[in-house]
Amino acid sequence: MDRRELGLRMQFWHKSQWDPIYMVGSIYYINEVYPDKSGVEDALNEFNMLKQSIQALSHITRRELVDDISEIAESLQKFIDEDYVVNL
Repeated sequence: MDRRELGLRMQFWHKSQWDPIYMVGSIYYINEVYPDKSGVEDALNEFNMLKQSIQALSHITRRELVDDISEIAESLQKFIDEDYVVNL
């Protein structure tokens, strides 16, 4: 998915306007600048915790929610790798 779609999908999962998911998702949706790497990593950590929480409730796990979170987390990791290249 591209950054704009990722930003839109992230908005479904935010808790407040000040959490990393909302902030990074908003920046990706605008798609004009890259968010701070630490913010993207914080948002990725939030999605990984959400995924673990949903999977821990195996008797009521909703596969589509886990799949959505997994896709978002994969895209966030991809953009961390692409956007914040370390020059050695």
